[in-house]
Amino acid sequence: MRPDALARVGYRPRERCHAGGSKRRSRNVAKRESGQAGSRLGDAQARRRAPEFARDRLGYFARYNRELGDVVGGPQFTHLANYHAGIVIRNALFRLKPDASAANIPRVVYTDPELAQIGMTEAEARKRYRRRIRIYRWPYADNDRAQCERETEGFIKVITRPDGTILGCTIVGAEAGELIQLWVVAMAKDIKLGDITSFVLPYPTLSELSKRVAYTYYLPTLTRGWLRSIIGLLRRFG
Repeated sequence: MRPDALARVGYRPRERCHAGGSKRRSRNVAKRESGQAGSRLGDAQARRRAPEFARDRLGYFARYNRELGDVVGGPQFTHLANYHAGIVIRNALFRLKPDASAANIPRVVYTDPELAQIGMTEAEARKRYRRRIRIYRWPYADNDRAQCERETEGFIKVITRPDGTILGCTIVGAEAGELIQLWVVAMAKDIKLGDITSFVLPYPTLSELSKRVAYTYYLPTLTRGWLRSIIGLLRRFG
């Protein structure tokens, strides 16, 4: 994103120079632990007034959502704090206990070009799985929209298991923070790399980078001798 566009939305690089979060926050939970959090309803009273409690206290939880997320610890990302706060709200109101793992939390560095990442890096994947991984890449330079916008610097890299299970994705280039969202969904829903080739994506957009890198999953298959022979026969008789 260009500096003038960042300025229009109030973006300040020095305050948001680390991956995907606002400037560092210290966790101040003294008032929360001392019972001054603003909720004075006991458990029994809360159960009797559940509908009213849900309506009134939801606003309170929303106001303090970042604080609720910050006290968990770990990566200090605003979006991760919001996610953890949502878990607290769902558990408090509906007794739901969703997965609080941070394995599929995206990280974005708002530089020029942008850097976005989710899941394992290549180094982490090699350390855990050694040679049992596959690396797929596609450059921005081969994307029509990137060429039109003169934003051809960058690439997308996807790390998978041999069966196509996605372990991580790294995008460096224009709008990387937007493009990573498809991979957030893919990893959250256990979508394999080959399945992304069936997505219909608009043309010309940078989102096609994701589909093009997914196509490379099948390239090793196309180079096998027996498959080339079958394709040759089909061409001859077709």
